[in-house]
Order: sequence, then C-alpha cells, then structure tokens
Amino acid sequence: MLETGVIQQMRTKLIFSPQLAQYLLHCGFTIIELKPKHGAPNETVFVFKYEKGLDAQIATWLTDEA
Repeated sequence: MLETGVIQQMRTKLIFSPQLAQYLLHCGFTIIELKPKHGAPNETVFVFKYEKGLDAQIATWLTDEA
C-alpha cells in the first residue's frame, strides 16, 4: 500500500515453461516472482510483470517453436 492509501494493482502473466521464461528474460521482460506450481511443488511458475509487447513476444516464441 502506498503512503496515500491507494493500492496499485500490478498486472502479471504466469509462465509455466522454463524455456519460455528464459526467452522472455533475454527479451528484457521483468520477472517479479517465482512460485511453486500448485500440485507439482518441484516445478516452478514464473510470474512476469505484464508489459507492452509481452503477448507479441510469447506469440513469436510459440511460432518459432512450432
């Protein structure tokens, strides 16, 4: 909570693929948290800050992987 009493909500995008997460990091996107995957605690969920161009980069990666 900010000093003014206003709560800012940050938009995020959950990424379940370590390969995609690495690609997004190399593209300059910001990871804000790592969490264990629900039901599979040995796997990681990568929480990215939702930034302009994120969806387009994900689409590019998916196209290149196909």
